[in-house]
Amino acid sequence: MPRCKHCKQKFEAKQFNRKYCYKDECIQAAYEYAKKKLIDKAKKEKSRQNIDLMSKDKYRATKIQPLINKLVRIIDHNQKCIATGNGGKMSAGHRHSVGSSRNLSLNLHNIHIQSYQSNSMQAGDHVKYRQGIIKTYSREYANFIDEVLTKCPSRLWDKQKLQELRPIIQKKVNELEKLSKQYTAKERVELRNELNEYFGLYPKEFSIYTLNI
Repeated sequence: MPRCKHCKQKFEAKQFNRKYCYKDECIQAAYEYAKKKLIDKAKKEKSRQNIDLMSKDKYRATKIQPLINKLVRIIDHNQKCIATGNGGKMSAGHRHSVGSSRNLSLNLHNIHIQSYQSNSMQAGDHVKYRQGIIKTYSREYANFIDEVLTKCPSRLWDKQKLQELRPIIQKKVNELEKLSKQYTAKERVELRNELNEYFGLYPKEFSIYTLNI
């Protein structure tokens, strides 16, 4: 005899593969479960349709960029704002803005932890940002970001590649989030190297930097 999924009591099923018994509350539970399944299926289908209608850059902005930004906040966990050295609520700030350098929007060397206040200022505290990179890492690393990365090809990724990449990035987010570590400056650069290379969005010369500190 099967056991009711709601009340957990055994019952004699009159239909094959019935999961709920015939008590009123269990019939209601079966109805609510079936209703939720239909709603979830409709939501999933709507989400799929919305994704199908998205441009590749819209998909990047809404599905991939938040994950990359979260990775930055995990890598730079417990660090101060790269531009001001202040604490407070932190975001992931781009050295070269997404608006002007869409091709660098997912490059982890181009993104560092920055306070919301600093990141929201006009030009995102651009001068202070570079000074912060020099102070935290080195002038050579700042030059790599400002001189080498800007030569990166401007071709954007196709949406299918980004869709395939999304669960891979999410897995890395989950793994690093569980560790909840605070990394040294060298470790933070090495993590950016490792993840850039793992995701394969950029040629090696725009993905890897050796920090000599």
